[in-house]
Amino acid sequence: MADFYFTDRKYNQLGIASTDELTSSSVIAIDDIGGQEGDYQSVDGGYRSYSATLHFSPDQSAQVEEMAKVGNFVLFNGRAGESVWTTILSSEHDPLAGTNTFVAEDAS
Repeated sequence: MADFYFTDRKYNQLGIASTDELTSSSVIAIDDIGGQEGDYQSVDGGYRSYSATLHFSPDQSAQVEEMAKVGNFVLFNGRAGESVWTTILSSEHDPLAGTNTFVAEDAS
């Protein structure tokens, strides 16, 4: 299980998404994080870029849309246990499908 913390530009926490199965309406699930297709690291450029998809219930749509706004931050632990701080570069919200797909990048 991994948790992803979403904050605005003033570091106010907006919500948390988890890689756990969607077991209740209070959990916002996240998938497609990392892996060969989802995680790209550039040694020359010194950054990591990834896309992820949030899954939510209809009553969570407004919260997820706010969490995944362009410019917001996402904090999580990487595969090696390191803290990763990223900025959302693009976001596509689909309330009918209950998904929000975003692209984020860090500058480590």
